Amino acid sequence: MENKIINSPIQIEKNQDNLLPAISIVIVTYNCERNLQECLSRITKQNYPKDKIEVILVDGGSTDDTLKIAKSLGAKSVYGGFKTDAEPRRGLALFYAKYDIVGYIDSDIFLTNANWLREMIYPFMEDKEIVATQTLFYEYCKKDSLLNRYFSLLGNHDPVAYYLKKTDRFSYGQKKWNLLGKATDKGSYFKVKFD
Repeated sequence: MENKIINSPIQIEKNQDNLLPAISIVIVTYNCERNLQECLSRITKQNYPKDKIEVILVDGGSTDDTLKIAKSLGAKSVYGGFKTDAEPRRGLALFYAKYDIVGYIDSDIFLTNANWLREMIYPFMEDKEIVATQTLFYEYCKKDSLLNRYFSLLGNHDPVAYYLKKTDRFSYGQKKWNLLGKATDKGSYFKVKFD
């Protein structure tokens, strides 16, 4: 690509991976062996330079194979205490993160496609005012339970929040911004300003 404006994170060619910023991915864990291998495997399969991804587990003192799984897949583990409360460990992770961009992923979240990180990082690359990104929709999987599929389509795990217009994601029938903040449609994402 010769001096073309990058309109999508996917347009960044392999030989231009130097344009992508480094990211620290934080996973807060406590006895998460059931889902952790799948979560970490999906991160390692990202179409993103491996030397620009740091994965940090902030663990609450797991007694199962969580730390063993993390080590086998190259994730760095640190003890964060707060066994029964993950939120303080999320904050603690910032002391261990090497990079300016920090992504929080729960151990039971599986990245849905190989370009997920590129898509989440792209707004940072395009607009220096952007300070955070998040997904617009929940992933819909046909093999999920009926309730999970319903909540994914709705954009929230609480139907009352949907009808009160307080959902945290778009529903699949939604095309225009109606969540909190004032949004500008940027094509592949919305830029939102909050009061």
